[in-house]
Amino acid sequence: MSGDVTIGEGRWENVFADEIPVYNVWWTQWASAPARDFMVVKRNHFFQIDPDHPLGVVQWNTQVKLLRDLPNQGLLVGTVSVGNTILRVVRGSDGTITQWSKDTPAAAGTWPKHLGKGDYLAFLDGKLGGNIVYPLNQELDLKLAPDGRVQIFLPASAAPQKAGETRDINLLMVGVPRPAELTPHMPIQGGRIVEIFRRDMGLAPESPAYQVKAAARKVMSQQYQLHIDGQ
Repeated sequence: MSGDVTIGEGRWENVFADEIPVYNVWWTQWASAPARDFMVVKRNHFFQIDPDHPLGVVQWNTQVKLLRDLPNQGLLVGTVSVGNTILRVVRGSDGTITQWSKDTPAAAGTWPKHLGKGDYLAFLDGKLGGNIVYPLNQELDLKLAPDGRVQIFLPASAAPQKAGETRDINLLMVGVPRPAELTPHMPIQGGRIVEIFRRDMGLAPESPAYQVKAAARKVMSQQYQLHIDGQ
């Protein structure tokens, strides 16, 4: 951990013994035993990318390992609540950008939607700001729940199915602040910030908004990588 990066890890490697269901934290004193079906490791990195531009950026990594054969139709990775956001946007793997609001749910179109690297799901212009989700390494499916929340799935074709198989799901989540006195220069409203962050941080397949120029000879290639000690 440093002033720029905060790392947190959670490991789910045990279950409560005697088939006892545990529904809240007050019941967690029951004896535990090693998990028999699967294990999950979640590792989150919070980045303070620029103190003068208050975007909260979290890399959300989830690793799932099967301990026995468990045929399944895919894994639920997470659920995103729309809250009081006004604008909802999905850029799908086919390049189509879909926008809708709480007042125009039909504009959301056909579900499920599919995301690949460089695509995104965004909820914007809320009283507390908004949130953008960019997949970094896996093809994901999005499903719209009846209450308006969006569920993120790892499809069956990419999910582990047999004992010993492991999958890593990597998401980059960006918290967008609400318009305020300190944010007048930020392109927050209307979804512009989603495409700007995607391009400037090298998440898009096309070239980012800046280029490397060589004073002598020539640039052979450009890659944008993040290296974290200990990984």
